[in-house]
Parts: sequence; structure tokens; C-alpha cells
Amino acid sequence: MDVPVPVTQPPAELAGAAVGEFEARLLAQVEHATRGVVVDLDGVRFVDSSGLGALVKAGLRLDAGQKRLALARPREAVARAIGIVGLGRVLRTFPSVESARAYVEGAPAGEGVAGA
Repeated sequence: MDVPVPVTQPPAELAGAAVGEFEARLLAQVEHATRGVVVDLDGVRFVDSSGLGALVKAGLRLDAGQKRLALARPREAVARAIGIVGLGRVLRTFPSVESARAYVEGAPAGEGVAGA
């Protein structure tokens, strides 16, 4: 039986105290993911360095297991934050949840986030 790729939604402000709870939830999904995880960023208005750090940590754990992290529908400010700090090659973004899910589902064996 094929397990669907989980899609998670962070809080609107992925910063400060809100990051800890989100990171715990995300890392739990990472532990149980068969192919990877999609993070739907559509509702996120702001992300700080701790929020980006949580996403990178999840991406690295998935990559170590030859799985993928895909970020869907980032708003302009969030996409800009990812690009400004040079994480665009590690944190892959997609215009829709469907395209992000297709990226995760289509991961060839041995190709993870960093290899994308």
C-alpha cells in the first residue's frame, strides 16, 4: 500500500516561540515519511532564522534518508527570505501543493534534497 506524502502547515508567523512546536511536529512527520514531506507555506506571512533553521534541519534529515522536503506556495516575503540567505538550493519551492507532492513522490532512489 502506497502511503500518501504528508502535507503540513506551519503557523502564520514561523518565528520565535512558535517554531519549537512546529519543528517537533515536522520532525515527527520526517521520522515516519516514506518518501518525504511537503510543507505548505501559503499561510506563512513571516519566517525568521529559527523558522528557516527548522526547515533546513528537516530537509537534512530527509536527505540523509534519501527522501525529499518540498516547500509549496511560499508568499513573496518568505521566498525572498529563503533566497536572501542562500537556501534556495537546499529548500526547494514549488508553486502548488500538487507540484511539491509530485516532486517528493518522483524522487529517484538516492536523490534527496541536496541532490535536486
